[in-house]
Parts: sequence; structure tokens; C-alpha cells
Amino acid sequence: MAIGTVELDRRFTTHPANTEQDNRMAEIRSACLELATVIDRDCPDSREKSDALTHLDYVMHQAVASITRREQP
Repeated sequence: MAIGTVELDRRFTTHPANTEQDNRMAEIRSACLELATVIDRDCPDSREKSDALTHLDYVMHQAVASITRREQP
């Protein structure tokens, strides 16, 4: 099953954001940084800590992508 050119363009091209979107994305990044800082400070160095930070990075990127890919600027 083909994904289609609209979805491929949405995923693999740059989407400029407007000021309101920039502000929301900055809020998401800030919240993720705060949680990452807590995880880094409070969790022992381990595979689980590394995985938690990797998954948090993924969450942040997906949340930001949802704004830039799925909303009109």
C-alpha cells in the first residue's frame, strides 16, 4: 500500500511555523528539558535512564512535528 505524495511531502519537507506555533513548540521543548533534567539528576546511570531520555527526546520531536506537519502556518 502506497503512502501517497501528500503524506510523503508532509513528512519529508520543511514546514515554516508561525509565531504562535513557535511559542507552543518552545513550551513543549522547555517542559521536556525540565523533565530530562529531573531524570538525569534523580535516576542512576543505567540503560533504563538512557532509554527514558531517548524516549523523551522522541516524544518531544513527535509533539513538535505534529504542530508543524498537521497545522497550517
